[in-house]
Amino acid sequence: MADSDIPKDRLAELEVCYKEYDLDGNGRLKLEELGDLMKDLGEEMPSYKLREIAEEFDTNKNGIIEFNEFLEIYKKHSKKFLDNGMLKKQLKKPKQKVQSSGGTSESSSTDTKHSYSEEERVAFVNWINTALQEDADVKAYLPIDPATSEIFEKIRKDGIILCKMINLSVADTIDERAINKPESGKS
Repeated sequence: MADSDIPKDRLAELEVCYKEYDLDGNGRLKLEELGDLMKDLGEEMPSYKLREIAEEFDTNKNGIIEFNEFLEIYKKHSKKFLDNGMLKKQLKKPKQKVQSSGGTSESSSTDTKHSYSEEERVAFVNWINTALQEDADVKAYLPIDPATSEIFEKIRKDGIILCKMINLSVADTIDERAINKPESGKS
């Protein structure tokens, strides 16, 4: 979509920013996603103002902000619209698709949150699969599927993978004789 008021390079940047904040990946922004994007572009607005703006620019009245509607909102409400700086520099922290879960025990699950992005989980699983592939004590657990959350169950199961990862990071941190390994062939 071309917009004659916005230079091509700025339009491309806006499209990238828009997609980064589309957390569910459906090509449209919900009100809270629009609020986060505008805030990180330096245009923090109270919720009531954001709702008013969304109502005004939601041309098809579906409650969702499409890209062309976002462009109109940005042009009208951004103090930085005429700024020649790069949009990426204006972003304080781009959003990621972050997963979160409670702790591993009943007491910690109420007090803590653990978060990770899908990309981090995949990279971590791929590292484990590669780094520990020749380890006889871990072979029964590998390969771990990077597309699932299987890693968390396998690490928690008996601690062997975790102990091996620690020793890969800092050799001999855990005495191999202290690891409770299953009898040969059982995991």
